Amino acid sequence: MAERLDLYFRAHTVPAEPQKKHWTHPQGTEPEHALIFRCTTTDDEKQDLLFGAYICAQRIDGKYVAKEIGLFCRDGHPEEMRVLKRFVAGSALELGTVQEFRRKVFLKYLKAGSLIVAYAAPFEISRVAVKWNKSLKHRRAFSFYFRVFQDKKTGKIRPSGYEPGLSIESLDASKAIYRLIKYKFHTQDAKQEEEEQVSNAHILDLKTLTAVLTGENCTFGSACEMFSVSASKAHKSHSRVTKPAIEHLLSTVTGELELLNRLTEKFHPHRASLALNRVELPPERCYSPATLAKAYFSAMGIKPPQKRNS
Repeated sequence: MAERLDLYFRAHTVPAEPQKKHWTHPQGTEPEHALIFRCTTTDDEKQDLLFGAYICAQRIDGKYVAKEIGLFCRDGHPEEMRVLKRFVAGSALELGTVQEFRRKVFLKYLKAGSLIVAYAAPFEISRVAVKWNKSLKHRRAFSFYFRVFQDKKTGKIRPSGYEPGLSIESLDASKAIYRLIKYKFHTQDAKQEEEEQVSNAHILDLKTLTAVLTGENCTFGSACEMFSVSASKAHKSHSRVTKPAIEHLLSTVTGELELLNRLTEKFHPHRASLALNRVELPPERCYSPATLAKAYFSAMGIKPPQKRNS
């Protein structure tokens, strides 16, 4: 009697329908401009903003190149501003208050749909916000606003309805979802938040992208070591604005620009491979290694188990 053998076949799936919209980048290309910023905070438990640094960069030949570097100081501290003025004297560094940074830099880039970059972005964004509250729409989210005004009728301080805010929904210690929102109110003084139909917020947390590519929850220092980035790797707290503190912060923010380019370079082969199968996954929409794996499954037309017919 002939021995029976098992036969195995390999099949390649062909998508029956176009890829789902949630994999599609609103613009289809990486933003041309990027804002990278970093804050130094007080060394107490509040960790309020002390001063900060930022880089305005433009994408040239596949890499972000610094076009402007600046510093900003918290409002109402003239002595700290004098220290910063002495530091930038004779240099090309820009200098202003945190209020000027919010209005002239941060909100400008946010409204333009440019890439907003930081390491541990939710914390950094919260340091420059002027008002925050628990989100009314998402259980694990907080809403941050960057411009307020005083209501003449009630005297209350309200977020501006003409400038966007950000809803940040925390997924875990290394990733979050960002949504553009606007504050709305009516005569009954009920708080309302209105999400934009198509979110144009491109917030790239370098900590998240590092975790996607390495599978590890890294500190900024360990991420720099992994990707051979020359930056101040030691975390330092400062109680005053001093020359060493300013130099350390500038070294850190330039290191973040270098890390941004290294990470996007490593991520590019994945994005290019997925694009061949009409799946667009920009780095700021990739939240974990699982997100990347799901994108590949989507490119191959493989349905997730929960959507398969039993």
